[in-house]
Amino acid sequence: MQNNDFSQNTLQLIADGDRLATIKLVETYHTNLVRIAATYVGEGQAEEVTQEAWLSIIKNIATFQSKSSLKTWLIRIVINAAKDRLRLEQRQVPTIDLHDESSDIEYFDRTGHWRADLPMQWHDDNPELIYENHQLCQLIENEINKLPPIWQAALLMTDWEDLSSESICNILDISASNLRVVLHRARHQLMSAIDKYQGAQNVNV
Repeated sequence: MQNNDFSQNTLQLIADGDRLATIKLVETYHTNLVRIAATYVGEGQAEEVTQEAWLSIIKNIATFQSKSSLKTWLIRIVINAAKDRLRLEQRQVPTIDLHDESSDIEYFDRTGHWRADLPMQWHDDNPELIYENHQLCQLIENEINKLPPIWQAALLMTDWEDLSSESICNILDISASNLRVVLHRARHQLMSAIDKYQGAQNVNV
């Protein structure tokens, strides 16, 4: 897997203290890493946690090996930093709720994928249908923020960061079946909110 514009030579420059290469790395990934950190520690501490993670990243950049993508490696360090912050503050590190999925049958097929007959698919098939309306966009953002931390992180890494299931499982230290449940529940909650919103809009037409 490619590491965007960051070759091993560029990463070595960062390890050697090259300022421009370091700035480029931070500018490329910082915003997304802050968002991932926020899923664990909240927006108020996400920036600080990510800054602390960057110190560790820069210090250990020479140890990075291309067995995984650079993005996966960075996200893992940020999540570990976020978990350390939770432990330091004696807050509970989030766990996974593996409750029954039977209520999701109207949205998903037996493989866990969105049913083909849904009026609106998740994101790639018809993204303008979701984002054409500012209110709906805000609603989705609010609903994502309500999700449990691991649900948020899994959803962001799957649908925004486009990481592989294997990478996400390694980062979150969960099984593939657990990841499926997490994504299942997170998408169901978002879809339910979208359905309610669209139903209210239809009533008002």
